[in-house]
Amino acid sequence: MVLSAFVYRAMLPLYPDDLRQVFGEEMAETFAEDLECARRERGVSGVIAVWGRAGFEIVTIAIPGRLASAALTARALSVALHLAVVVAIIAVGAIREAMPRHEWHGVVGLHLRPSAGRR
Repeated sequence: MVLSAFVYRAMLPLYPDDLRQVFGEEMAETFAEDLECARRERGVSGVIAVWGRAGFEIVTIAIPGRLASAALTARALSVALHLAVVVAIIAVGAIREAMPRHEWHGVVGLHLRPSAGRR
């Protein structure tokens, strides 16, 4: 239970700053109480259920709340765009390297030789 409470507190920075500053301590205490109550009443399945609700809350409240910040959204979009470009460049390079030199997309390249009259 102590480890669960520690992990939950470590996840609190995922919530928007204003929400965490006002309710962070209360959220951590409520989580610890819910966890203990669920453990007493239902055992491991109760603990799993509390963690499931906490995970759902992180995905539906914390992360969207953080992304609502215009500055963070711009940074996240910039990082995503840069990653997409880098992945695309690596993918094209890998595909090109995997193909035989005389073929490109299944088209056999012509090897032109100088005609006998031209040298």
